[in-house]
Amino acid sequence: MSTDENKDKLIMEHFNQLQSVFSDLRLDKNGKGKFIVAGNLSFTCSHDGKTIKDDYDIEMLIPDDYPQRPPTVKETASRIPRDKDNHVYPSDGTLCLGAPLAAKRTFAQERNLLWFAREQVVRFLFSHSYKREYGIMPFGKLTHGPEGIMEYYKELFSVQDDWHVLGLLKILADDNYRGHTLCPCDSGQKLRYCHGDLLREIKEYQKPTDFLTEHLSIFKFLDGKNNAPDNVGEYIPQKVLKYKKNRKRKPILKRRKSGK
Repeated sequence: MSTDENKDKLIMEHFNQLQSVFSDLRLDKNGKGKFIVAGNLSFTCSHDGKTIKDDYDIEMLIPDDYPQRPPTVKETASRIPRDKDNHVYPSDGTLCLGAPLAAKRTFAQERNLLWFAREQVVRFLFSHSYKREYGIMPFGKLTHGPEGIMEYYKELFSVQDDWHVLGLLKILADDNYRGHTLCPCDSGQKLRYCHGDLLREIKEYQKPTDFLTEHLSIFKFLDGKNNAPDNVGEYIPQKVLKYKKNRKRKPILKRRKSGK
């Protein structure tokens, strides 16, 4: 059996588990031949003594490397406005289920569609139904965008300084773990005795380019606050420095004269 056949078999198996609980969902393929789960997802959830029963029309796009990465999800009946305040990306309508790494770590606990629907999609939809009914988010308000990603990493790394987050993300973005160097959180300890184990764990959930994207978005956000330290250059990933250096070296092509 080929790799593609094995993947298709796994998706079918996981979908059957999902449909046994959420019977109004169906498995299909879109115009690009990608698997999608679409239909109505209904749920009943309680929080703080209050119960919400609701349903949403959704679409899950299953990525090519499933189950390494979780699906992306859209709410397709326009019940949730496409804006950052509602944690929906305006560009394509996908739901923001949390900081990217947080969503991937949660999915990695089980890596199947039923777990994903119950623990991530339903939780998101329930929060919006609860807010519509009672005016507040049941699990607290999460910040969107680079500030929200930074807040997640500050909690994950147990640091208070914004730039300590960038120092740790720089290691992941450059894929340059060196356990004998001092930890960038300024603890005075070597990395292997401080944040080393955590960095080695989370690097398994994302590619260096993903960490680089997050690093640059946070860097831009912090740079706009004009609170950069004097040694700000030390927080810039080597990939960015090399890119800038190569751009400077790139020769400028002269425009050919007409007739030649």
